[in-house]
Amino acid sequence: MITKYSKISIVAICLLALVPVPAQQRPKQTIEPEDYSSWHELGPTSIAPDGKWVSYSLLYDQRMDTLFVKHTGRDLKYVLADSQMGDFSKNSQWLSTTSKQKGVGIINLQSGATTWIENGIKSWFLDDGGFIAVMLRNEKGKSLLLKNLNGNREFKKDAIKEIEVSPDQSKIAVLLKNNTVEIIDPYEKIGSTTLVEKSMHDRGNLIWNDRGDAVTFFEKHVDKNGSDALNLIFIPDISQADKKKVLTPDKILSNGEIIKRTMYPSLYIGPKKKQVFFYTQKKESQTHKDSIVEVWNAQDPLEYEKAKNLPTSRLSLWNIQTDKVMPVADSIYTTAFLSPKRNFAIVFDKYRYQPKNGGEGKSDIWIRNLSDGSLKLVLKKYHWNRSLVGMSPDDRYISYFKDGNWWVYEVGSQRHRCLTQKLSHFTKYSSYSGKNTDSYEFVGWSSDAKYMIVHDNQGVWLLNPQSPKPIYIGLPKNEGVRLKVAKVNHNKKPLKSFDALNANMDMESGLLLEATDNKYNSGYYQWDFKKGLQELVFENAKINNLQKAARTKIYIVTSQTAEVSPQILIGSPDQKPEVLVSTNTHQKDYLWTRAELIEYKNEKGEKLKGILYYPNDYNPHKKHPMIVYLYERQSQYIHDYQKPSLYNTGGFNQINYTSDGYFVLYPDITYQIGAPGPSAVNCVEAAVKKVLDVVPVYENAIGLIGHSFGGYETTYISVKSDLFKTAVAGGAVTDFVSSSLSLETSGESRMWRYMDYQMRMGEMLYDDFNGYLENSTIRYADQIKIPLLIWTGKKDYHVGLEQSMYLHMALRNLNKENVLLRYKGEGHILLNPKAQYDATVRIKAWFDHYLRGLPMPKGISWNY
Repeated sequence: MITKYSKISIVAICLLALVPVPAQQRPKQTIEPEDYSSWHELGPTSIAPDGKWVSYSLLYDQRMDTLFVKHTGRDLKYVLADSQMGDFSKNSQWLSTTSKQKGVGIINLQSGATTWIENGIKSWFLDDGGFIAVMLRNEKGKSLLLKNLNGNREFKKDAIKEIEVSPDQSKIAVLLKNNTVEIIDPYEKIGSTTLVEKSMHDRGNLIWNDRGDAVTFFEKHVDKNGSDALNLIFIPDISQADKKKVLTPDKILSNGEIIKRTMYPSLYIGPKKKQVFFYTQKKESQTHKDSIVEVWNAQDPLEYEKAKNLPTSRLSLWNIQTDKVMPVADSIYTTAFLSPKRNFAIVFDKYRYQPKNGGEGKSDIWIRNLSDGSLKLVLKKYHWNRSLVGMSPDDRYISYFKDGNWWVYEVGSQRHRCLTQKLSHFTKYSSYSGKNTDSYEFVGWSSDAKYMIVHDNQGVWLLNPQSPKPIYIGLPKNEGVRLKVAKVNHNKKPLKSFDALNANMDMESGLLLEATDNKYNSGYYQWDFKKGLQELVFENAKINNLQKAARTKIYIVTSQTAEVSPQILIGSPDQKPEVLVSTNTHQKDYLWTRAELIEYKNEKGEKLKGILYYPNDYNPHKKHPMIVYLYERQSQYIHDYQKPSLYNTGGFNQINYTSDGYFVLYPDITYQIGAPGPSAVNCVEAAVKKVLDVVPVYENAIGLIGHSFGGYETTYISVKSDLFKTAVAGGAVTDFVSSSLSLETSGESRMWRYMDYQMRMGEMLYDDFNGYLENSTIRYADQIKIPLLIWTGKKDYHVGLEQSMYLHMALRNLNKENVLLRYKGEGHILLNPKAQYDATVRIKAWFDHYLRGLPMPKGISWNY
């Protein structure tokens, strides 16, 4: 007879028998290539406006990507296969997503019911989320489906060319194939209202104004010469379509120009509907078009190809009140940026003082009054940088960086004023020659136009042009933490091609700030006028991608380290963040690497850092081979998580190697201008020797690899160092002379890269010809003693296929051990998964063969 208690005991024993042995008691597995596909990446994340839901996707190499929607307070999660991104409605009751196989999906977050709309390719929630609009596409073309989410009513419109949702997301404008323009306002009725009747004339580029009560579009006609010409149609009030305005080509043809459609948005309606901005273009000269010869004159300001490739369209303004057209940009002042209130434009010729070696020249900066077209000079021979020039939201000031300080130009009084004299250190050092006068980041202006917001090397400054007392936001310098304004503060309004890059920020709710210290700990702080600085999260990890719920104080961030796969943390100013989502949880069953920062010095005594990744099965009593991966400074990636994969854009993945018994080293490199090659040799050798002193590495089993500038460094070190047994270089410059005399895809000279940028020569070729030779791998190709694998894309126009060919042909003529891989259809990086797989497998086989003595796999051919 079994008693009550004995039954419980038996059940307990049975349950114990079913409990798996704790992970720490089981031997961990070695990661094999066949295991790689079980790893995923954390894709796009978002948080619902009420903070109660989070969406995130997991992305796989060989499996279907999956979207998850998780409740932040309950154990509730929805799973949608073959989806990546989710969009929450403003009322937080719905989420939409897109699947290649199933179309547009709509989830009721309360019930979990999911509706799939077949052939859906894009969707928009209208207003607070009561309606959703879905674009459909099939063999017959595009359609629009409007669905009431709180009822069963639907409305469908077929044969659509264009769909434009108003900026306030309350209405939709559609352009049909028969050129009818219709307005759909679901809060008025489920259906459409004809704005402009059908026409035999083709229409396009339908655009709303910011308030959502006016539209504009193009209408194609044939002019009196039989050529295609565009009319510009503007309807200032969609409730009074009969009062439309029409701009015909004859109003601008006097200047020899035509209305032009462009790749970027071609139309924009100004504030108060008094202006319509559009682009014009000079009629093409038939003589120039039909010429049989290209004339390259060395005295021309631009190279022939560069001049030919310059955009020829110019921003213009149609004044609705006067019915006149004014050029904003023209043949002299070719570039224009509009002020926020569209009262004036900054205009200049960016090639006015263009250096013959290419790159960025200086410009005279003018402002054009958009009422009368008058011009005023603001800055003479100014080095224009779009990211360092801003305009206050009220159009009162232009802000700019000059001579190590921040200035404002008051448009009304035409006065310049320095706001940061002796205030702080705003000039950012760059290791690129000619680039040492850039500023730390310019953020923008407060939305009330009271403060200009800039960074220095430690924190954030709020500069008020009307007050001599700036506000500084930062931590004590001895803490070594740098604060930057997080992008989450920025207004979400999309920038147009003629907008300055600065953002406007609502200072009433304060600022969210990114924080990083010298050891790459990171996180976020919050600041406001009343409470000052408050830490939200700061950890020994990479903390990024902060997103705040629109209607609450709840936020999410992503956290990761080299050892911990990305997690989503959730928190608020009143609650420390907690883990909401973990990824790659199966990693606990496998051996894994650990990453350490190493410190070393180059021959100049500079203190440098590097990342050392340990073999997953590290044994301090056993020697291991090592791979050294090169670029410039890389220690900042100490907390970046890397999943194992056979699909890599550069053919290399450190986890693939640490999983197979390798150390992997990412050294930092500093440079002496005029000696990029010797600088790399010195820093890399110092880093390798430091590693050899502290961990067991086979001295005769060290490989070298790099891509792009790292590829150049790899080839150069191959001829100058005896520490390496073999090397792999991708997309590498090998001959400074020929490269500096070649052209970019834009048609301009590459010389600027050597004088002022990454190649760090600091002089033009003929001012330091020997230096260019001494830093070229080609110069020393006969000294290469190790097997070298080179790869390049056949369409690598960034560096040039010929650079890899030069070195290969040199080594071939010298009878050196070398293989060149040329990937068809690929550019500077490998985007085709087949090419990624091939390069990843080949490079691993190459290193295994030359560093570990393994035979080459039978499935890989190294001959034609």
